[in-house]
Amino acid sequence: MLKQDDVLINPVDFDNAIFFALPIEVYMKEGTHQETGVIESHTENKITINGGYYLKETCIFKVGYLPNGNRR
Repeated sequence: MLKQDDVLINPVDFDNAIFFALPIEVYMKEGTHQETGVIESHTENKITINGGYYLKETCIFKVGYLPNGNRR
Protein backbone atom coordinates (compact mmCIF):
# COMPACT_ATOMS: atom_id res chain seq x y z
CA MET A 1 0.00 0.00 0.00
CA LEU A 2 1.25 3.45 -0.84
CA LYS A 3 2.01 5.76 2.06
CA GLN A 4 2.18 9.53 2.45
CA ASP A 5 5.10 11.07 0.51
CA ASP A 6 5.66 7.94 -1.63
CA VAL A 7 6.49 8.79 -5.25
CA LEU A 8 4.37 7.13 -7.93
CA ILE A 9 6.64 5.52 -10.54
CA ASN A 10 5.19 2.31 -11.97
CA PRO A 11 1.81 1.92 -13.71
CA VAL A 12 0.60 -0.18 -10.76
CA ASP A 13 1.33 2.77 -8.43
CA PHE A 14 -1.01 4.96 -10.49
CA ASP A 15 -3.62 2.17 -10.63
CA ASN A 16 -3.51 1.78 -6.84
CA ALA A 17 -3.77 5.54 -6.32
CA ILE A 18 -6.94 5.54 -8.45
CA PHE A 19 -8.40 2.44 -6.79
CA PHE A 20 -7.84 3.76 -3.25
CA ALA A 21 -8.73 7.38 -4.25
CA LEU A 22 -5.49 8.67 -2.74
CA PRO A 23 -4.76 12.40 -2.76
CA ILE A 24 -1.84 12.98 -5.13
CA GLU A 25 0.42 16.04 -5.20
CA VAL A 26 1.78 17.02 -8.60
CA TYR A 27 5.15 18.79 -8.80
CA MET A 28 7.15 19.93 -11.79
CA LYS A 29 10.59 18.26 -11.82
CA GLU A 30 12.17 21.53 -10.60
CA GLY A 31 9.97 21.35 -7.49
CA THR A 32 7.07 23.74 -8.20
CA HIS A 33 3.78 22.44 -6.78
CA GLN A 34 1.08 22.33 -9.48
CA GLU A 35 -1.97 20.50 -8.13
CA THR A 36 -3.36 18.21 -5.45
CA GLY A 37 -6.24 15.86 -6.13
CA VAL A 38 -7.39 12.34 -6.88
CA ILE A 39 -6.23 10.82 -10.16
CA GLU A 40 -9.15 10.42 -12.56
CA SER A 41 -7.24 8.40 -15.17
CA HIS A 42 -3.77 7.71 -16.52
CA THR A 43 -2.10 6.50 -19.68
CA GLU A 44 1.48 5.60 -20.47
CA ASN A 45 2.34 9.30 -20.86
CA LYS A 46 -0.05 11.40 -18.78
CA ILE A 47 -2.42 11.53 -15.84
CA THR A 48 -5.65 13.46 -15.32
CA ILE A 49 -6.37 15.20 -12.01
CA ASN A 50 -9.26 17.65 -11.53
CA GLY A 51 -9.73 17.79 -15.31
CA GLY A 52 -6.10 18.81 -15.92
CA TYR A 53 -3.48 16.78 -17.75
CA TYR A 54 0.06 16.28 -16.47
CA LEU A 55 2.86 14.57 -18.38
CA LYS A 56 4.65 11.79 -16.52
CA GLU A 57 8.00 12.74 -18.04
CA THR A 58 7.88 16.33 -16.74
CA CYS A 59 6.20 15.86 -13.34
CA ILE A 60 6.66 14.08 -10.02
CA PHE A 61 3.59 12.52 -8.40
CA LYS A 62 3.58 12.00 -4.62
CA VAL A 63 0.97 10.66 -2.23
CA GLY A 64 -0.42 13.62 -0.29
CA TYR A 65 -1.83 13.99 3.20
CA LEU A 66 -3.63 10.89 4.48
CA PRO A 67 -5.95 11.67 7.42
CA ASN A 68 -5.44 8.25 9.03
CA GLY A 69 -1.75 9.05 9.51
CA ASN A 70 -0.57 6.28 7.17
CA ARG A 71 3.08 7.35 7.06
CA ARG A 72 6.34 5.45 6.81
